[in-house]
Amino acid sequence: MPLLILHGYTISLDGYGAGPQRSLESPLGNGGEALHDRKPLVNWSADALALVLALLVGSTQLLSQELVPNGEFEQYYGCPNNAAQIDSLVDWFNPATVGGGSPDYFNVCGSGLVDVPLNFSGFQQPRGGSGYVGLIAYMTPWIHEYREYVEVGLSAPLVKDSCYRFSMHVSLARAGTFATESLGAYFSDSAIADIPYDDALPFTPQVVNSTGFIVDTVGWTEVSGIFVADGGEEYVTIGNFLGDTTLSLALVDSALNYHLIYFYIDDVSLTPTSCSVGMADDPDRDATQVFPNPTSGMLQIRGLNPNTQVAVFDLSGRLVLMSEVVSDLLDLSSLADGVYHLRRQSEQGTVLCSVVLHR
Repeated sequence: MPLLILHGYTISLDGYGAGPQRSLESPLGNGGEALHDRKPLVNWSADALALVLALLVGSTQLLSQELVPNGEFEQYYGCPNNAAQIDSLVDWFNPATVGGGSPDYFNVCGSGLVDVPLNFSGFQQPRGGSGYVGLIAYMTPWIHEYREYVEVGLSAPLVKDSCYRFSMHVSLARAGTFATESLGAYFSDSAIADIPYDDALPFTPQVVNSTGFIVDTVGWTEVSGIFVADGGEEYVTIGNFLGDTTLSLALVDSALNYHLIYFYIDDVSLTPTSCSVGMADDPDRDATQVFPNPTSGMLQIRGLNPNTQVAVFDLSGRLVLMSEVVSDLLDLSSLADGVYHLRRQSEQGTVLCSVVLHR
């Protein structure tokens, strides 16, 4: 059979061809007009056209493919009726053995300790749907570093050198006296299972919280990030991976007797994304920078319009300060030590951030 090699040749969906060196002045390229005097080179059937369109749409949908099964915690084998029943959930499991950490599952169909919205750790509505999970990120005094984790197998292995966006929504339960900024997601090529203890796991998570101390007990705080896969990762484990000696704590409520940190978690997601979108360019991340956090009184806020009014609320929702940001500075020195929510007055009370005031 004779071998024919073509360079710079294009066939459109309607079956017609175009020559090389196409331009605005010569859209059909060199010799392209002569091709249209002949019979179309390709006789597209309706099925063929549908297949081509499906492939084009499918390639776009790959970037939005959800890789975390049951990330909204809506599928379960049975309604929970007690604590430590993470095995009631479809797909999710506890990496520790019996006697280790014991994460919890909450659902509106649950009863007693694990009901929704009121349960043994506090009061919280699901971000969406009817259920969420909960885990202890820190507890003292204890014989060692007590931690709890939740884990799930991904719907497909991650591709080497490909970028992925992970996100989850977290709320601090009112059961504990402390808050922390340490919460992350670790991706592994094999399951972390049968851990015979409840210490902090010795792994470095690919995605960590970068929003500061997670102190919101009313709403949900998004923890998200973009990372490059090593390839072959098939599981994700969520929790606090820092040990007690490196963990940062903030006192939230000294009146409570439970010296721990408990987080509710909902809407866990992992999707492929373009590597051209870096973590700093993530369109879902607020560009405003607030530091230092914790602060001793003077807070620097970058990214706001000049002379923006900022409202400051305490944890009970009481307005304690309304002030203008001057030269990127906000003075909180008149307030007592504690946790506060900062909101932009110009954006209908949209939460800017939460800060810890500590002298």
